[in-house]
Amino acid sequence: MRSLTADEKALSLAAKKRANAELAKWRKGMLWSQQEKVRDVKGLPVTLRGRNDVILDFELLSRLIRTLKRRPITLRIEPGRLTIDFGGQTEGQIRLFDLPAYQRERLSDLPVIEMEELL
Repeated sequence: MRSLTADEKALSLAAKKRANAELAKWRKGMLWSQQEKVRDVKGLPVTLRGRNDVILDFELLSRLIRTLKRRPITLRIEPGRLTIDFGGQTEGQIRLFDLPAYQRERLSDLPVIEMEELL
């Protein structure tokens, strides 16, 4: 799996910083019980593009693929999620869902990674 370039990493960190600043302002006007449900963006958010687009934490995705590196894997982008099918002695499926809507709305100028470039 390829890693992010320096430019892609800088774009992702800047977008995350902007989104977290907007979320902090938005959180100030809420009641305490509502504030706990609004979480900051973590990791390195990127837009993964295939037939559909999905916004995921790239660090989490690369860590998962690294742990499955000795197994045959298949990646599929479906609306709202990325599905990883893996084989070997034990077969299984992992689904990574899109970031929550309130985080996606505040993330702009994310690096776009094509599905073919990923593996």
